[in-house]
Amino acid sequence: MAYVYSNALNVSIALIVFGLIQIGMFVSCLFGCFAAFPMDFASPAWSGGLSVFAGLFGIFMICSYKEIKWGKLFFFLSIVAMVTSLACIIITAGHTMVNEYALADAEAREGYEPGSRGTFIATGLAINGAILVFGLILLICSCYATWLNCCCDNRPSKGYVMTLDTVQTENAYVTLTVPAEPRAQ
Repeated sequence: MAYVYSNALNVSIALIVFGLIQIGMFVSCLFGCFAAFPMDFASPAWSGGLSVFAGLFGIFMICSYKEIKWGKLFFFLSIVAMVTSLACIIITAGHTMVNEYALADAEAREGYEPGSRGTFIATGLAINGAILVFGLILLICSCYATWLNCCCDNRPSKGYVMTLDTVQTENAYVTLTVPAEPRAQ
């Protein structure tokens, strides 16, 4: 696969958008969950914040035409975003959702006789479910950003200019010639 300049733009925008959604989910969990900040170790805020930073860095890298020079740092930031998204998914699914269910169930049973309970409030479970969904989307976006800048991606040497010569067609076949070295100007 040949390297394409500005190929990190779409994934950088996706990292910013879904990172902001993760931060928004963390803020909404502060107000709508029984198991708020101490239970989830602020993992949605960390994964969202680092993803937004990686996305902003990717856009800055593209706008300044420094993709070859700063691509390795964008690769590292994408891996960090991927690891923090995975940690957010694991913490939310394995710890926060279990505690949220237990606290919501205890709240529903409070003041009622054994064997009965009041209204079960599932707002926190829904918010944590949304954190899981958007964390998975963020994980996929950061995996894609990592893949875009992996070492298997053939990048042109610095200063390489690709020019297309006039082509002739014969029997619907197109011949395309690309010079191996840049032309002298």
